[in-house]
Amino acid sequence: MYDLLAGVRVLDVSLLAPDMLAMNLADLGADVIKIEAPPYGDHARVIPGRIREGAPSSNHLRWNRGKRSLLLNLKNAQGVQIFLELAKKADVVVEGLRAGTMARFGVGYDVVRQVNPKIVFCSISGTGQTGPYVHLGMHGAGLDSIAGGVSVAFREDGRPFVGQHIAFGTRVGPLYAAFAVAAALVKAARTGEGSYIDVAQTDAAAFAEVDRQFHLLNTGVELPGDLYRNAVRNQCYRTRDSNYILFQAFEHKFWVNFCLAIERPDLVARGGDQTDVSANALNMAMGDEALRAELAEIMATRTQREWIDFFIAHNIPGAPINSLTQAMEDPHFKARDNIYVQEHPTAGPIRMLSTPIKVPGQQFDVRPAPDAGEHTDEVLGELLGFDDATLTRLKAERVIGSSQQHATRVE
Repeated sequence: MYDLLAGVRVLDVSLLAPDMLAMNLADLGADVIKIEAPPYGDHARVIPGRIREGAPSSNHLRWNRGKRSLLLNLKNAQGVQIFLELAKKADVVVEGLRAGTMARFGVGYDVVRQVNPKIVFCSISGTGQTGPYVHLGMHGAGLDSIAGGVSVAFREDGRPFVGQHIAFGTRVGPLYAAFAVAAALVKAARTGEGSYIDVAQTDAAAFAEVDRQFHLLNTGVELPGDLYRNAVRNQCYRTRDSNYILFQAFEHKFWVNFCLAIERPDLVARGGDQTDVSANALNMAMGDEALRAELAEIMATRTQREWIDFFIAHNIPGAPINSLTQAMEDPHFKARDNIYVQEHPTAGPIRMLSTPIKVPGQQFDVRPAPDAGEHTDEVLGELLGFDDATLTRLKAERVIGSSQQHATRVE
């Protein structure tokens, strides 16, 4: 288990994709306590998509790994008081709900900082805490749609549908939020002052297209999505084994390396505009279809693996173009220990991506995603000293819940 955030305690009040903020913190060693509403908790457990019968949803297995679960009723005055007692002992509170939800419960930032001035309170939601869309509900594709990342495609009968796109908002938003939380923890340690952080996943989705957005904002021109359609020295080529490589020798020095390595010095002067041939000059030989055809023939003489080895040996930029299946089997990907095998009590052994963050000398390992309320007694006994009689009374009054309730629901 990583120790980068060891000793940091996080109260996570999130649903669905915002769960990934605290997941990122748990991956780095934070003690994340997921606060869930009794009796069933986060419905991420039961939404469609299971790897096998009897297992929780795949989303829950990913998003809530590394966390402890406490079922606590924040619509109850006693539940609010318990939350504030926990907040006194926490370093971070995550609000992964619609804007203002925690404040309506009576545990918003203004209240929490009264009991813990050093608290880092991060609200992550679809559209953030300000703006005309603040109360507009949406899911993943909607976040990217606002940011200009969803295209409209058409079926054969002319009906429009959501085109293929990468879900940036739900992935990138929690990463920015985790980065901000870590920075705020440094500030709190330095100054004793907490922070409030507002992260909108729509903003993160827009920033994922920062290159095209920057060009648009400063020229008024929207670059096409297929900008490299006619590029030659930054292009896809088919290999002898019917795979593909991405050839990227668009800096002059690398183009020279390539031409000399394949013993074709005559190609150097055919690599596009020669008015600037300084070492780092960029030139993709846009629209040179004759050169593109010749390169296609050359690339077809070796396998994908042979070309990658050739690129490494001769200092030429390029990469294999993998399918998702090929990516999981790529030797470099596997050598980086990106596949993590975890034993889950109900799902059994599951394979998932670990984390892109590697810490030499430490092994990535996190607890399995919890059952709803699995750690209720443990957390309240450990942090607040509640005895069995108190826990029994609070369950009877429906202030807290237990894991058995959710287990019955799933079965």
